[in-house]
Amino acid sequence: MRYREGLQDALHDVECQTHPGEKIGIVGRTGSGKSSLFLVLCRIVEIQKGSITLYNTNLQHIDLKDIRSRLAIIPQDPFLFSGTVRENLDPTSSHIDSDLNNVLERCHLKVPVDRLGGLEADVGERGRNFSVGQRQLVCLARALLTRAKVSN
Repeated sequence: MRYREGLQDALHDVECQTHPGEKIGIVGRTGSGKSSLFLVLCRIVEIQKGSITLYNTNLQHIDLKDIRSRLAIIPQDPFLFSGTVRENLDPTSSHIDSDLNNVLERCHLKVPVDRLGGLEADVGERGRNFSVGQRQLVCLARALLTRAKVSN
C-alpha cells in the first residue's frame, strides 16, 4: 500500500484475517505502519497502490460510516473530549448506566471515576483530570462499548 505515486510503500505484503467478534491489536516498532494501516482502514487516507478487502468487498466500495463505526483505536497519546466521563465513554448516548459502570470495572477505572464523582464527573480539558494511563483506559473502555468489529 502506498499513499501516492513516487513514495515508497507504507505497507507491503500484509495479510490478516479476523473472525466476527474477535478483537485484535496491532503492535509494532516505530515507523512499521500501524498508524498508516488504521488511517487507511478508516479511509482518512486513500491508498494509491494495493487494496484492502472487508466482507469480500473492496474497502473503497463500503459505506464510510459503516467502516468507521466498526473500528476503534486506543492511541499511545490518548485524547479525551472536554465533558463528562459519560460523554467520553458513550458519545452517542447508546448505553445504560450499568453498561458504562461494567466497562469501567473491566478497565479498572471504576474506583478513580467514582472518586471524581462518577459518570457525570468532568474529565477536564483534554482529560487533564486523568493520568495518561487512565486516559488510555478510558479509550479502551470506549472501544469496548462500541462493540467495534471488522469481520471477513
